[in-house]
Amino acid sequence: MTEEFERVFSNRAWIFKKLALTEQDILLAGPFQRRATKALAGVQVDYLIQTRLKTLIVCEVKFSTAVLGREVIEEVEEKLRRIKAPRGFAVVPVLIRFGEVARTVETEGFFYGILDMGEMLE
Repeated sequence: MTEEFERVFSNRAWIFKKLALTEQDILLAGPFQRRATKALAGVQVDYLIQTRLKTLIVCEVKFSTAVLGREVIEEVEEKLRRIKAPRGFAVVPVLIRFGEVARTVETEGFFYGILDMGEMLE
């Protein structure tokens, strides 16, 4: 695991606060990976949060010197298709970034939240 990802995981309280979650809201939180089977496509999620209110928060973590454009939305859309959430669960995409995001990514409204890791370092 890279140092950047370790920084994200070690600052989960910051992530929860930015998403207005309390420790009592969280059932599980961490990286998620499912290998492909005949029935299900494989999927890898940087950070997945399951809440007691039947919500899966799919966090995509990006460290980039280039401006993140629409391709990040397309990448997360594909992950959401592959997840196959249990019946009755809401799936919510969140972008955790260190670097610049194109204005169109922010205004499109796809992500529930776009968290700036730079704020965590201040």
